[in-house]
Amino acid sequence: MKTLQTLIFLTIILLAASCKKEDVNQPPSKPKLLTPAKGAVVAPESITFTWEASTDAEGEAMEYDLAVSSDSLDWKYFSAEAASSKTIANKSGNGSYYAFETGKKYYWKLSVDSKDAGGQITGSTESDVVSFYTSPSGVANLSKTSGDGFVNLAWTDPAGLTRVEVTFSPTVIGIVQPIVVNPGVSKVELTGMQNETIYSFYIKAFNSLGHPSKADTIKALPLSPTLIHDNEFNIYSTVQVGTQTWMRENLRATKWQNGTEMKHWWSGLVYAVGPQSNIYGNYYDSPLRWEGKNPCPCGFHVPSDDEVIILERYLGVPESDLLKGGIRGELEKVGASIKSKMGWADFQGVSGNGLDLYGLNFIPAGYYDNSSKTVKDRGTVANFYTTTVFTGPVDGYYYVRELFNNSDGIHREIMSSVQFNSVRCIKD
Repeated sequence: MKTLQTLIFLTIILLAASCKKEDVNQPPSKPKLLTPAKGAVVAPESITFTWEASTDAEGEAMEYDLAVSSDSLDWKYFSAEAASSKTIANKSGNGSYYAFETGKKYYWKLSVDSKDAGGQITGSTESDVVSFYTSPSGVANLSKTSGDGFVNLAWTDPAGLTRVEVTFSPTVIGIVQPIVVNPGVSKVELTGMQNETIYSFYIKAFNSLGHPSKADTIKALPLSPTLIHDNEFNIYSTVQVGTQTWMRENLRATKWQNGTEMKHWWSGLVYAVGPQSNIYGNYYDSPLRWEGKNPCPCGFHVPSDDEVIILERYLGVPESDLLKGGIRGELEKVGASIKSKMGWADFQGVSGNGLDLYGLNFIPAGYYDNSSKTVKDRGTVANFYTTTVFTGPVDGYYYVRELFNNSDGIHREIMSSVQFNSVRCIKD
């Protein structure tokens, strides 16, 4: 009997042991979503999602999966591994991609798995769902015109617009900001602006939810009527000679009129600066290599050979000499009449300076020798491009004009692209 009781007791102990629950691995804590926060408005081009890391009671490694949806039903998942942030762009490339659109509502959430040393999932948790918005479309076709004390802006309204707000700096006394523009107006006209001051404008479009677009920006530089500026806001004075309006200074631009840098895709810079100077300007490669681009300020261009001939006729070059090559107008002192009054070297004891009768102020900048990478003949020569290609037995030549310290005339020559010359611009 005693033996039977012992067997029963042992059986009860074994049954109790077999029914005892195994230890359960605790899931990681619910991750806290940080950005975009609920109701946030973010730019759709690239969105960075961030979260507060989960914790795991067993100290196991954790991996995250980020999910994005446009309707909270159909989700797209992105592995974030063990990170605490993930950036997703709306254009395909090297990184993660999702087709975010402007002015839309989106949802995101995060799931996290804890894994043991063998890489097996031991627990999972999912965050709450957070919604956010992408910023709406901004204005299109933003443009500016500026002049003596004024700046005008114009644009095309986006769909769903409720208002446009325009701000700018530096501020102007008497102009309250932001300037609110109703749909359909699509412009703002500002007066009382300070000449020779660069103003930065910021234009935001608001949709029906009151969400602002990313600011579109543009700069403007109001100037008095005899001044112009290039794409980089270098300022130049101008003068009218006969029926033409010319720049009185050599061009200093390093960007084309459309704002792109002056670079060949195959040979680097299309211009050479030499010792850069606000007096002498930059030295530019042959117009044959400009690929149709314009280096001059808006409303101006590099003159053709015919346009320079119009100037020379007005200055007094004899009609019979206009189409000749070499020196012309020596007796009439045409060259002397447009050379600057200072800066020209003497020649055999005689001053090389000009009279500058018309305010054209042609200075002896010399030229940049692309072979030796040096500026040559500064003080004795002024070379200026035309865009007219020489049509003759040899290709690759174009017409230029030259002034010299030892001549009162103006030279009409053809030149190859070995040297880089100055540029003067004429009004369209």
